[in-house]
Amino acid sequence: MAFEIINCNVEQFPPLRLIGKKYTHADRVNGSFAAVWQECFADGWLERLEDIASLRRLTRLKRVAWA
Repeated sequence: MAFEIINCNVEQFPPLRLIGKKYTHADRVNGSFAAVWQECFADGWLERLEDIASLRRLTRLKRVAWA
């Protein structure tokens, strides 16, 4: 079966900072990262990121209101 590229899009994103931990194949348990995700939820890591995102949104709203 032959494949043909029929469309290509170039996208640009504003500068951003990625937050997280680097995992390798050594972190897999039985070939899956499910244990890492379970640890994430159990330790509340995602809630911390959501809190940070909420604060940033609030700060942006205040800047607009003060402008």
